Amino acid sequence: MHGDGLAAGGAGGSVDGDNIWHAPAQSGYEVAMEATGQPIDPKMRQFGRGGMSPGYLARYQLVEQIRGEFFQANNTAPVDAVENVNAVPLDFVNRRLEEMGVNWRARIVRGLDYEFFVP
Repeated sequence: MHGDGLAAGGAGGSVDGDNIWHAPAQSGYEVAMEATGQPIDPKMRQFGRGGMSPGYLARYQLVEQIRGEFFQANNTAPVDAVENVNAVPLDFVNRRLEEMGVNWRARIVRGLDYEFFVP
């Protein structure tokens, strides 16, 4: 173990911060596929993922709601963020978060997941 907190294996999200909310830890499948430059099957991503930071899920659900607004406004079929996080422009998500008056924003990490932070 290493780092500032306690985590078995060290791959999980931080539980001691209040200004950044990490996505679920990657599974071994994701790590192996990423390391070899192969595409990650969105259906396989959901299996074997590790813990996420406390508060992450509530923020993720709000972002999924915003993504739904985008798809409805553009008359397109919705795509879950696990399948394609880039299907909705990040500036649209963050603009809506700002309009809603929340104090945090979203960014995309590893091209695959949302991470939430206080700017």
